[in-house]
Amino acid sequence: MKGGLLRGITTFFIVAILLIPPISTAPHKTMKDTEQIVNDVLDCYNVLDDYVMYPISNESIISISNCSNGNDELDQEQTKREGAANIVAKKYMVAQSFRPTMPILTRVQLIITQHQAEGELILSIRKYLYGEDLATVIKKPNEIPPYPKWIEFDFDDINVIPNETYYIVLKDTVDDWENGKSWYIVWGSSDAYPYGDEYRGYKKTGNYYYWRLFASHDNPPWDFCFKTYGIKTEYHEKERQKWTLMIYDDADYPQLYDPFDDYLVETYSGKGLNVVILQDTYGQGAKMWYVDTYHHKKLLKDMGEIDMGDPTTLYEFIRYCKQRYKTDRYILEIYNHGGGWFGSCWDKSNGDDFLTMEELRKALQDAGGVDILMFSGACLMATIECAYEVRDVTEIYIASEELNGFKVGLFSPLCEILNHDYNYMDSKEVGKEIIKYMDNSWAFGWEFVTLSAVSTDKMEELAKAVSKLAKDLTIRWFSSYQKVREAYGETTYFGKSSANSYQLYDFYDFCKNLLEIGMKEKIKNDVEKIIQILNETIIANYHSRWEPNAYGLSIYFPDIFMNGVTIMYGETSYGLDFPEDTFWNEFLGLYVISATLFP
Repeated sequence: MKGGLLRGITTFFIVAILLIPPISTAPHKTMKDTEQIVNDVLDCYNVLDDYVMYPISNESIISISNCSNGNDELDQEQTKREGAANIVAKKYMVAQSFRPTMPILTRVQLIITQHQAEGELILSIRKYLYGEDLATVIKKPNEIPPYPKWIEFDFDDINVIPNETYYIVLKDTVDDWENGKSWYIVWGSSDAYPYGDEYRGYKKTGNYYYWRLFASHDNPPWDFCFKTYGIKTEYHEKERQKWTLMIYDDADYPQLYDPFDDYLVETYSGKGLNVVILQDTYGQGAKMWYVDTYHHKKLLKDMGEIDMGDPTTLYEFIRYCKQRYKTDRYILEIYNHGGGWFGSCWDKSNGDDFLTMEELRKALQDAGGVDILMFSGACLMATIECAYEVRDVTEIYIASEELNGFKVGLFSPLCEILNHDYNYMDSKEVGKEIIKYMDNSWAFGWEFVTLSAVSTDKMEELAKAVSKLAKDLTIRWFSSYQKVREAYGETTYFGKSSANSYQLYDFYDFCKNLLEIGMKEKIKNDVEKIIQILNETIIANYHSRWEPNAYGLSIYFPDIFMNGVTIMYGETSYGLDFPEDTFWNEFLGLYVISATLFP
């Protein structure tokens, strides 16, 4: 369903695939003819076969090329104009990636035209598509002619990293698409620039734009007609540590969104990072990809049908990455459905097999562990039980307490800091940075977005403190039960109506409520100790305004007997460490019985 929508958006964006006779023989169309063609495009969004380009005179090219900012000079360029006309409107941004070779970027030139433009055209330079503007230039409609011409966008000089990817981004301030007014066109060609590509940004919600590479399975990416100018100065490359980002993209489930194209837009390999993706889609088999510095996928292995719910598959993927890309640190991102302490990565093609937390821990243990383990798109995985299970196989555990959606805009800045990590950021610092970027990202389908980073070196201390509280409450049950019940009733839970069976409650919120109600000194000391450890354990936390009491870690906390689920939680055969190592499972048994008898 998502694929169909994206194909529709891509078709919607295409203004023209133009047949070009030699410029010397191309007849000029009148403005009236041109406007009629434009209106036809707006009416049906069809491909045009009869549009003839305006030639660009040598005089206009020379006048622009002679323009100088003192000691700057031409750096990157793509001047082929084979008929790609790309609409820029308020709802539809376009971008061109490029790789400067000089450390100072001074200005940009594009072939631009406009049709009855009413809004201003904004050009900006970005380091990544979902990031902030590094420089901005605004052109009024009267500064851009109604025919193609090289136009210069001069901005304050900015420092850039030579041979790294940057983006020229274009946006209109007025969107009158339906009436055939107020849009600009940037001209270009098909796959003419070897060091970058064109991207399309579609406004999805609020101020968020959803970026896609402007290409299809049958056609290569487009490229703007553009020139960039810079200043040559000395640039000293600093030594950096190397990371590998391993993405376990389990989309082998009907109607589950596959974020593979989003990963391509946002991630890239560079001097500080390798990006490897294992992609398994429903009914199509699995492939392993390397994402290069230009955001292009390179096939590493065609694997056929595999079981992403088999821990051996995960183990072999990690081992392959570590053997082929030997780096200082490793991040594992796991994408699929999540079920809290139940596990993750359901594989529909293999009988709904999934990874239990024990299987996940075993695969990571056998593969030598990772520095950061992320469940950025899986639901409900930020539980004490999950983080405790992987305490010995990862330093930082990143997941969401709530139902989740794939987060757009989260991986772009992550790749930036890992590729430009001059300060040797450790795993904790990177984990904090990832959560910080949540402010500029958004998730498909969900408003109740949360994400937290947990330092696993504190999980055993936290487990002991939770166990002590559970024992002390049990010993004082007759005097404590009603207060526990009251605090429980005020505690934030996750999953809402669509996933009530998970019975996951924010543990910090529960402890806070206990303190507010007022407990005896022994229990109060236990709770204050837990809050102190939680503050040290949850090193960074993000929650939307709809989840004000999501503090970063939930815990399984049912108040009713839930068929076999409650029994499974504490079964030795299921292999979950937390209920085995603590008194929490025994406490739950007492609480469920009491809540049933005395609701």
